[in-house]
Amino acid sequence: MSLTPDGLRSRVAWIPVGITAVVAAVLAIPALTDSFAGDEMVFVGAMRAAAETGRPLFYKSVQFGQQWGMWHPPTYVYSVAAAIVAFGTNTIVIRGATFVATLLTLPLLVALVNTLVDRDAVSVRKSWRSPSWQLAALVLALYVLSPLTIQNGTLVDIDGSLLPIGVTAFILYAIRTFERDGPIPKSRYIGLAILFAGVSWIKFGPLPVLVASFVGYLVLRGQYRRLLPAVAALVVGFGLFSVTWWGVSSALDLPFWRPYEHNFGMLLSGGDGREIALQTRLMLSGWAGYASLLWLSPFLVLLAVGSLVSNQETARPTLEWLQNRAPVLFVGAVAVLTYVQYTVLAKLPYGFPKYMGISTPLFAVLAAVCVAHFLDAPLETRRLWRFGAVLAGVVAAVTFLAPDPFYVSFNKGTMAVLLRAGGTVLAYSVGFASVYALFDHVETGVELNRSSIAAVALVVLLVGTNGGLILTQATAGYSTHYDYGQKGNDEVLSYVKETYADLPADEQSEVVVPFDIGLKLREPYHDTELYSVSDLEDSQPPLVIVKHRKYYAVNSALLDRLNDHSDYSKRTVGSFSIFIREDVSTEQN
Repeated sequence: MSLTPDGLRSRVAWIPVGITAVVAAVLAIPALTDSFAGDEMVFVGAMRAAAETGRPLFYKSVQFGQQWGMWHPPTYVYSVAAAIVAFGTNTIVIRGATFVATLLTLPLLVALVNTLVDRDAVSVRKSWRSPSWQLAALVLALYVLSPLTIQNGTLVDIDGSLLPIGVTAFILYAIRTFERDGPIPKSRYIGLAILFAGVSWIKFGPLPVLVASFVGYLVLRGQYRRLLPAVAALVVGFGLFSVTWWGVSSALDLPFWRPYEHNFGMLLSGGDGREIALQTRLMLSGWAGYASLLWLSPFLVLLAVGSLVSNQETARPTLEWLQNRAPVLFVGAVAVLTYVQYTVLAKLPYGFPKYMGISTPLFAVLAAVCVAHFLDAPLETRRLWRFGAVLAGVVAAVTFLAPDPFYVSFNKGTMAVLLRAGGTVLAYSVGFASVYALFDHVETGVELNRSSIAAVALVVLLVGTNGGLILTQATAGYSTHYDYGQKGNDEVLSYVKETYADLPADEQSEVVVPFDIGLKLREPYHDTELYSVSDLEDSQPPLVIVKHRKYYAVNSALLDRLNDHSDYSKRTVGSFSIFIREDVSTEQN
């Protein structure tokens, strides 16, 4: 880095990365101690096994027995296992090690938005270019001030941690490679293959979207001669992954075919291997799309869409305009197609859109570009942004005091859920209209057209609602990851451990508990989800725990039978119903 004025300005542009990393870490602190829920605990089981034995082979339940934590290439599992070896098996360690990946995404976002500006793929106002740190601060703020970034970044899973790094790095490298002047050196294609292999090492899920978006980008750019070697590089990249994975799996005695069987098997079986009626599939897809959009923030997505159509001079985009915008359309294609992919597949595990971890940073980049196109930077228009900050604070307070829009339960009926969703949509619409009207009538010292007013209103609503939601989730007494709204995990686990220890040895393995509780026992147990009424009548287990509140409606024949069973007494702890066989209850008393 040179010490010329331009060099110093470039260095200053990276200061927001360090500041934002500190802010993000502070925002993540409340989530670091959250109890593991759902598939998080399955990942933890694989990580503990990898840390203790070198292989992610762990005991899941009586029904499953030993299971390989090899749903995907084990990069994420081993990376967190290394933290466990160094610092111990602790909730803060595991979630913290996962969140480090989110922090490593920050410099990539700055590099990506700068690349789009430098390649003239986007049109931003001069005030955002000098000093350049303002644009960096904007994109980082839009990304970090998002409840999905915080909650997904601390979720024990791949999609909000390592995957955004790999996907963003691939997009950044591809744009820098194919937007350069002159011939492309062979080394750049080698780098492309290595990066694609790197994404494959993390997870197969984003590969179809990446390939389709990348090919579309090259075709739109008119780089037909480079298309064949570029696609060949991707094929070589996946082959490179397969060869290196074979070497690693052979050295560690891991099942080579597991990741392929899991991913391609799900694809060929229609997603999850279950036949679902078309009407139900459409309903689930509709809800997955709504929930994902709500988590991403509709205001962020609207700004991102604005970046794709900004600077359009004619009613219909010309081919030349599309070609010039190809890099930003590439970024948008990956973000939008990822959203569409998991909406169509109705993928919303435990009510949480973890798969949007790829889209979140890309939408943040596009939204920043949109703001920088329609509005001058804060140092240029201080009065405008000060007024916007005050309004954002008001919106944040209102959002914090309002009911949590993510706290829904289908147990109360579909109509109750739809009314809650309708209320949220109405509140957001009224909020936008109100903020727009204020900026349209209040003197801010800046002349704004309709597009600029809409842009600043979206920023105010985005920062305000996200700020309020982050505060809501930080102070919530319920799960803010999987099974949103679930309560009582730690209390139930303590109770199960005490009861388990008091049971006769021959009855301990007969307890029936949800798998995310059972895996914490590290003892034999039966999985509630796989336990039937006939199993109950045959074995009469000493302890059965069933979740009576889930994100989706509980339809459990086992729960219905236990509620009427004369041989069991019942107690309720948070979202759990605990059923104790009468003779066990008497002995404990």
